[in-house]
Amino acid sequence: MRVLNFLLGAAALQPGAVFAHSFGQVYNLPVPVWLYLYGAAAALALSFLVIGVVAKGPSGAPVIPARDISHQWMVRVGVRVLPILQVLCLAALVLCIATGLWGSNNPYGNFNMTFFWIIFVLGLAYLTAFAGNLYALLNPWRTLTFGLAWLWPAYGRGLFNYPRAFGVWPALLFYMGFIWLELFGETTPLSLAWVLLGYTLLNLLGVALVGRRAWFTQCEFFGVYFRLIASMAPLRYYRLQHETAGHDCRVVLRA
Repeated sequence: MRVLNFLLGAAALQPGAVFAHSFGQVYNLPVPVWLYLYGAAAALALSFLVIGVVAKGPSGAPVIPARDISHQWMVRVGVRVLPILQVLCLAALVLCIATGLWGSNNPYGNFNMTFFWIIFVLGLAYLTAFAGNLYALLNPWRTLTFGLAWLWPAYGRGLFNYPRAFGVWPALLFYMGFIWLELFGETTPLSLAWVLLGYTLLNLLGVALVGRRAWFTQCEFFGVYFRLIASMAPLRYYRLQHETAGHDCRVVLRA
């Protein structure tokens, strides 16, 4: 009986298969599943505890004023090369679609899987927390719509006024779809290329309906997502929501 109990216990401690999001092969946990789940829950609970403690800080604490650093040489250089960076980001989007459609279907051997899931989705999120909302400056879909509006001025204004009651609910719905794709989609380079192509068409249609400003501030979920992350960043960029490409933005350093 002891031997049987031991075998049953050993079998219960065998790690299960967990998909590493939407990229690559099945990954076997190096620890028992129950330990992984308890650890994840503890990390989440601790995060909320830390937020609760910090949020209850003294209300009378002195406020450190923000400092405008737009005159710094690094910022001036960045503003000058911004159009080039915008074109490069748009070219990267086109390359992701092209390599997915006509490149290797091996997730580890195709440019679009590594660039999109690791550099863009993961890497840019961490960079945004430190460097501010760079996505608002480099958004390739926004750049594409500016180009179309330059050829067709009425395009960027949209056909309808965006209903204020909608808020950012469209972005939340798109984000939920993206999380489903990330966790359960089992994307390949080809399917990712079709998703990016479809999302590009969605952005073009959205701007045509409600205009650039409403679409990219309320509906385009990457814009809302990175804007929320950037709210904790020490750098903040102003004048990004104007009807310009963002070349005249002001950079502020804040506590």
